[in-house]
Amino acid sequence: MANPTVRSVHIDAPMSRISVAYRNPSYLAEQIFPVVPVNNQSDKYFVFDKASWFRNEAAVRAPGTRGPEVDYSVSSSTYACTPVSATKTVPDEMVRNADTPLAPRREASEFVTDKVLMYLEYDVATNCINADSVWSASGSNGTSTGSLYWSNDLSDPIEHVNVAKDTIVKNIGREPNVMVMGRDVYRAIINHPDMLDKVKYLLSFFKNCVKRH
Repeated sequence: MANPTVRSVHIDAPMSRISVAYRNPSYLAEQIFPVVPVNNQSDKYFVFDKASWFRNEAAVRAPGTRGPEVDYSVSSSTYACTPVSATKTVPDEMVRNADTPLAPRREASEFVTDKVLMYLEYDVATNCINADSVWSASGSNGTSTGSLYWSNDLSDPIEHVNVAKDTIVKNIGREPNVMVMGRDVYRAIINHPDMLDKVKYLLSFFKNCVKRH
């Protein structure tokens, strides 16, 4: 064997341009409930009376007269911010001894930030998405999905969604255009017979196009 060997002329060192880490880019909590920056941990905010905006009170005005006088009411409610945090200790010795591309302080900051985001995600899922009492008015039989889960072929997910949409329109006068669902629900609904029936002709069209080309 020739000396020196290929192995003996190189000492392994960390790569300076790449490292492997994990971060979840799919958190939805702040998309469902956008963050509102505030100056104080607790305070009040104004609430406009919804009924005032729903009343149809305008009328045809005769020349020389004034139109109907309309009003709205304003009340107030309170908020209280609960601190959520996570801590990662980063000794100075670790910072000084870390090899490139490691940056212990930056990585610790990213790590604890992800922990807070995960907490928010779980909080929204537990108290809003998974809480039937919050959405009891959106579906039939007191649940958001009706009497049957969408994984059951006998369920009617299209009608359930339409009922939920109608309920929202009746309450706020606006058409909802975004729906959030868990992965299990998504897998169930994309394979539901009612959904496949809606797109079967489209699927046949694409299959024919592929065959022709």
